[in-house]
This record gives sequence, structure tokens and C-alpha cells, in this order.
Amino acid sequence: HFYGYRGTLMEPPCSQIVEYRVFDTPVTMSRGQLEDMKRILFTHQDPQTCRYTSVHNKFESVARPLQPSGRSRIHRCTCRDFISDKERNQSGMRTCPRGQEARWMA
Repeated sequence: HFYGYRGTLMEPPCSQIVEYRVFDTPVTMSRGQLEDMKRILFTHQDPQTCRYTSVHNKFESVARPLQPSGRSRIHRCTCRDFISDKERNQSGMRTCPRGQEARWMA
């Protein structure tokens, strides 16, 4: 299972345009995947201006202080929010039909 909530970008302009997903079990990644993610987060440059796009700190973190939740509601994601690539390829659908969540989530 995983959960979701609407939030903001972690860096300026901190626009509220992000849909976060949080897994209830850890997901592993290889050292190469971790290095790729760090490279993208911390050293990405705008191809037109050559300016770095991250304002990360010296600890290589894009975290900012916790913000008041305001309107954010945490919800348990279902197949209405996401289905796997395998299910999408087999069914040709992007989400499960409304009212059939229990069958898809088994």
C-alpha cells in the first residue's frame, strides 16, 4: 500500500503542484540509482542558462522546515490513483473502474 498527499515543491518557488506518494514499506535502490538521484537533485543545470536548479544546502539536502499542513489531507492510494505497469499493459486502462477497487487491490 501507499499513501498520498498534495504538497509543495521543496525549493523556491515552493508552488503547491506536487502529488507526493509515501510507501508503507521501504523500497531499495542500488548505489548507482542513489548516485543518479543525487546528481539530478544537486547538480542539475538549466540547459538554456547553465544555472543550477537546486538550492540544496551543504548537507546535500533539499529538505526545508516542516510546513503547516493547512489543507493537506493524507489518503490511502487505491487503483483509482495508480495501477502497475503490468496491469496497465494488460487492461489498457490508466486506473481501475470506479466501484471495482476491491477487486483490483486484492
